[in-house]
Amino acid sequence: MWLVVVTGVRRGELCGLQIRDTDLDRALVHVAFSYVVRGGQRIRKDTKTHQDRWLAIDPVTCALIQSYLAEIKAELTGVGAELRDDAYLFSNDPAHARPWNPDWVSHRVADIAAGPGWNSTSKAAGTTPPASSWPAGSTCGTRPHASATAAAARPPSGTTPTRSRRSTGAPPPTSRS
Repeated sequence: MWLVVVTGVRRGELCGLQIRDTDLDRALVHVAFSYVVRGGQRIRKDTKTHQDRWLAIDPVTCALIQSYLAEIKAELTGVGAELRDDAYLFSNDPAHARPWNPDWVSHRVADIAAGPGWNSTSKAAGTTPPASSWPAGSTCGTRPHASATAAAARPPSGTTPTRSRRSTGAPPPTSRS
C-alpha cells in the first residue's frame, strides 16, 4: 500500500504493475497499464486516462521494493523457480503470475482503516488517521493544508519524472551529469 501513498496510482494501476515496470537504479516506476476484473474476466488494459507515465520514487521506496523482490526471489529459488520479468509486482500467487484483484486491494485498505488507531467518526469514516500521526506543521489537531503536504512530498530537483513515448515503452532519458 506504501506505493499507492507515495505515487498516487489508482488501485488497478497498482495491480497492473509488473517487475519490468520498475527501474530501481533510476528510482522510477512505469505506469502504463491497469488491471480490472469485469464479469469474472481478468483484463490488463491501458490506464483510465489512456496515458502511460514514469513516476519518480524516493530512495526509501526503492529500498522497500528491492527488499520485497529479494524475498520473493529467495522463496522461488528455494523451490527451483525464478521470478520472471513479466511477473506482477504485487500478487498472492507464489510465482506472481496473477496480480492482486483490485477489489481485494479495496477490501484490504478498508480492513486497515477499520483497525485500531483510526478515527471512524470523521466525514471520511475510517480513513482519517489520528492527529498524532499527521505530519509536523499541523496545528490545533487539524491536518496540514494540502499544498503544504504536496510540497513536502515533491521529489528533489532533477528527479521530476517525464513521460516516455508510448510506442517504444522506453524509459525517459536521464539528465544526470
